[in-house]
Amino acid sequence: MIMENFEKITVSAGSAEVDVYVAGPEGATCVLFLHGGVPGASPYASGAHIWGDCLNEFARERRVAVLDLPSMATGRWSPDMFMAETNAALGLAALDAIGVRSAHVVGHDTGGITGMTLVMDAPERISSISIVASPMNAPTGDTIAGVSLTSPPLPILGDECQRWAFNRLGYSHPALFETIIGQSIEAAKTTYYKAVGDFGGRKIAEMAVANFRKVQYRQWEVARTRGIPVPVQIVWSANDPRSTIEIGRTFFGLIAEKQQATQFHVINRAGAFPFLDQPEMFTSIVSAFLDGVTEEKRHLSK
Repeated sequence: MIMENFEKITVSAGSAEVDVYVAGPEGATCVLFLHGGVPGASPYASGAHIWGDCLNEFARERRVAVLDLPSMATGRWSPDMFMAETNAALGLAALDAIGVRSAHVVGHDTGGITGMTLVMDAPERISSISIVASPMNAPTGDTIAGVSLTSPPLPILGDECQRWAFNRLGYSHPALFETIIGQSIEAAKTTYYKAVGDFGGRKIAEMAVANFRKVQYRQWEVARTRGIPVPVQIVWSANDPRSTIEIGRTFFGLIAEKQQATQFHVINRAGAFPFLDQPEMFTSIVSAFLDGVTEEKRHLSK
């Protein structure tokens, strides 16, 4: 069962409140996981559950904190819940709540936008960032819905719609995602999603895209001038229908120009969820990067 050994805590930042799932040995290297997705724009209900069983692997030797961001799942409604700055503040609140001064960040999809906001606003709290299958971070990033997700079955976030979305975005057969799909279907039935529906999905999408574009432009300004201030890993998927390897490689080149500690990895036979399609490969690649950054900092501190 996903996150069965994780402790759930609640943190807040301004009017936003979020659940955080925590596991792993205290005092160990900390990793903060940020999922993506925006309600009303994404045709599946994301949340902390979207990472699948790889969370348990990371928590064996590391302190893991997984945000269930207010834009999804069990998070509470907040008028500024779509903003990357709000979610970044919640990430810092999570680190404070578990007594962690600094952490590595792993951000998937629009979680990469939140992660980069953390890096730019609080670099002293972030050891590194791994950006995973996030076209929104890339220079030619697609919109949130993207052409690969046009004309979904109605109603949005209905059972059929969510199965359709995972089938379009993933590389593996949907049967392998059955647990994740089931949890997404359950998340869509919460009272939170009723509030999202009342507010208006199109309005949410417009607000979110505008905010994410602002962060994207700021990211490029920092990358081209003084450089991203922490080591960066870009994990791309060879079969992601929303992007291409070339876009990921261009993204890498722009970041690496001023930040030499930048890595680019492509996972084959993986779609928009490489940690679900190829969990062992994903865990191995990210773990090696985290261990390398940690060892380098330990060496430099001597």
